[in-house]
Amino acid sequence: DSLVDMIKNSVTVPHRRVDMPFYYSIDHCFAIKGHGTVLTGTVLSGSINAGGLIEFPELQLQRKVKSMQMFHKTCKYAQQGDRIGMCVANLDPTAIERGIAAAPSSVPLLSSIICLVKKIRFFKQTCKSESKFHVTVGHTTVIAKATFFGAEEIKNRKINLDDKKIDEN
Repeated sequence: DSLVDMIKNSVTVPHRRVDMPFYYSIDHCFAIKGHGTVLTGTVLSGSINAGGLIEFPELQLQRKVKSMQMFHKTCKYAQQGDRIGMCVANLDPTAIERGIAAAPSSVPLLSSIICLVKKIRFFKQTCKSESKFHVTVGHTTVIAKATFFGAEEIKNRKINLDDKKIDEN
């Protein structure tokens, strides 16, 4: 009884952000003949209703959710934190291994980004600008060309914004 009381007093129900756009992490995708393609995964934000429209940003496709199941029971609604399987029509299951589905137009595709990069101790090669690296975001890995700039360059230069002149130290 004391263990149950301690758990009740210390565990809180998480706040579900259903006001955010729908964002779903797909961990498995397979076809069921005569029904469509089934996606299994976790709702990371927002909510979805059976019959709702979802987008696969990487494929630039939109599909309607035909039906959903949660723990082998049909459901009409899912929200952040729920593990669900959803069935969609006209989707090639070989096009998705893992990835995301989201509310239409809520996930922009990027061709370049600025980010903070820290070299891990296991990477023994030098990191030089214009080198190619594997970059992984979520379940997607691409080859990207990196241009490094930042702390060392800023430390070694003074920028005069009035006449756009760069003085080297």
